[in-house]
Order: sequence, then C-alpha cells, then structure tokens
Amino acid sequence: MCDDDFKITPASVAVKVQSSINQDIVKELLKSSFQDSQTKLSCEALSLMTEIAKLLVMETCLRAADLANSGNEDGQVCSVINADHILKCLPQIMLDFP
Repeated sequence: MCDDDFKITPASVAVKVQSSINQDIVKELLKSSFQDSQTKLSCEALSLMTEIAKLLVMETCLRAADLANSGNEDGQVCSVINADHILKCLPQIMLDFP
C-alpha cells in the first residue's frame, strides 16, 4: 500500500517497538539458547538485553521506514514497511551491530 500523503515517522515506530517487546519475550528467547538448564538470568541482565533488543528492532524499523519513505522504483512512497524494506536493511544492521 503506497500513499503520497503519508510518512512513517520515528515517533510512530518508537511507540510500536516500545509496546511490542517486553521482558517475557526476551527471557524466553534467551532461555531457549541456554545450553545448561540451570543457567540463571539476573533482573539487571534481562533489563539490559530487553533494551538492547528494543534498540536493535527500532533501528531496523527506522532504516526500513527511510527506505519506504524514499519511495520505490515508480517513485511511490509506501505507508507500510514490508519485508523487502527490512531485508534491504539487514546487511548494514548486521555490520553495525556485530
């Protein structure tokens, strides 16, 4: 869906990311990668990892939004970030966040 009048703003992206990623999700992701079932995760480490995940997702979304706002080959500005926008951002994100 492309619309010349709509722009994806950093504020709208930040609100969605902040409300979508919570500590329970991050905790389950981390626990699934632990090799030892006795491994524990402190509250501080969980909070830090949650903030890092939010920042990484937000940066990816903002870069994808820039691509969507810059328009496609036809010059149409997109009001929705789609998988193609994100896929185009991933190589640089992976270099910036090793």
